[in-house]
Amino acid sequence: MLAILPKGYETQMIFGVEKETAIFLFSVVLGAVMGVFYELFRVARRVIKHNAAAVFIEDFLYTVACGCCYYVFVTAIAWGQLRGFVFFGIVLGMLLERLAVGNLVTAVISAVLRTVCSKLLLPPIAVIVRIATKARRKFVQSSKSFLKRSKLEEKCLKEDENLVYNE
Repeated sequence: MLAILPKGYETQMIFGVEKETAIFLFSVVLGAVMGVFYELFRVARRVIKHNAAAVFIEDFLYTVACGCCYYVFVTAIAWGQLRGFVFFGIVLGMLLERLAVGNLVTAVISAVLRTVCSKLLLPPIAVIVRIATKARRKFVQSSKSFLKRSKLEEKCLKEDENLVYNE
């Protein structure tokens, strides 16, 4: 992060209006990037149905990741000083991303992925399942006939005193 800042940003603890504005704009961009990553979760939830526990885990991990990004951003740019305008900039960036492109892009990508899955992925999977089902049936039938044959072969000889097998 320090590599993209102009000289002087990484050495001062008290920022002027110009530097605070630049940091605010960087935080808006960071918020927009965080919003894009959340859109990926939204797309995945629309394409693949999630139960409440999976949604909770995803949201919890996302929140932890955003907290880490906020921590790194504040540490790298604002010398670890928690600044309200940075937090506000991140929230504003997430909100702008959602309102500007997030809902539309999520709807379009979800529709495309559902179509791709139903047209391209489901037919080969259905063929594989059909073949596997036939193979399972044949295996079960052959196993049953093998077990019947082995039971017939296991029949013991009758014990009779009058019979002599080996003389």
